[in-house]
Amino acid sequence: PPFFHFPSGAEEAERDICFILGLLAIKVEHQHAICGAGSLPTLVSMVKRYAAGVGGAGPESLCGVSAQTARRVADALTNLAHENSGIKNRVRQEGGVPPLVSLLRAPDGKVQRAVAGSLRTLAFKNDENKGAIVDRGAVALLIQMLRAQDSSIHYEAVGVIGNLVHSSAAIKRRVLEEGALQPVINLLSSPCPDSQREAALLLGQFATADGEYKARIVQRGAVAPLVEMLGHQDVQLREMAAFALGRLAQNADNQAGIVAAGGLAPLLELLESRVGNLQHNAAFALYGLSDNDDNLVEFVRSGAVQRIVASDLVVQASRDCVNKTVKRLQERLSDRALGQILYMAGSTAGGHHAAGGGGGG
Repeated sequence: PPFFHFPSGAEEAERDICFILGLLAIKVEHQHAICGAGSLPTLVSMVKRYAAGVGGAGPESLCGVSAQTARRVADALTNLAHENSGIKNRVRQEGGVPPLVSLLRAPDGKVQRAVAGSLRTLAFKNDENKGAIVDRGAVALLIQMLRAQDSSIHYEAVGVIGNLVHSSAAIKRRVLEEGALQPVINLLSSPCPDSQREAALLLGQFATADGEYKARIVQRGAVAPLVEMLGHQDVQLREMAAFALGRLAQNADNQAGIVAAGGLAPLLELLESRVGNLQHNAAFALYGLSDNDDNLVEFVRSGAVQRIVASDLVVQASRDCVNKTVKRLQERLSDRALGQILYMAGSTAGGHHAAGGGGGG
């Protein structure tokens, strides 16, 4: 198309103008001023231009200055729409969603990242935009990006998916049906803590889809990296790992599996952390783990019952959760569980005695 035959330096000027607009749009008062000056239709038309690609060859043909400018346009739209529902709607109404989704196919990783950032912002708490993004086929492209080697790309992709599925059971099902589960689980072992955090949060959301996904998440290898994350120095990572494990612990087999994987001790440490969100997520997870006779022996052996009772909790909701856990533990200390505990105690004592007797002989 003729608009790709720029006078010398014109595209560079557009790129730099978009960069400046993006910086200005960080302030809320500037967002309205920039849009009031009529910039939004122009920015959307630029996105459409770059989605068409050089000579109409599609976004796969973007490179050089064109790729740089496409990235700056996406960044400008991201900052303009940030926490501004009116501008988010206007981007959709101007036809900005389809070309943004198309630009996810661009070969330049920086373009992919910038466009994903725009879609992430547009999808946040906006059901109409979520629907438009999904309907244009973004999910399959985003799932591909989850497997990118570049952590900045898979971080943005998992963030978009998280915003899409939030409060939407239908989109959650679609994302899972299109194959997002395993690449998200794989991100739990990413060297990028931000991607790990987003993946843990997303798995917690997936675990509420329906019962079978709670089991699938565990079967596909999520528990070990989540338990490891409970000991990470990053508070938000620990918080999201406990959140995900709490949702997974609403399944009986998962409850036993989480304890078998060493999840009980680090959850108790979080309960004693004096950080409100950490305590609450840990309390909810422990409440789930307590609903299983196979776990009661470990609760007693590890001193978990005493530590839960003695926990000093910051918020009332956590106290309520712990009180329910203590009540559940009392109720579950049935004849069967007591028999297991007494057998364990007797075996331990007997083992020591036998060892001592053998030495004396």
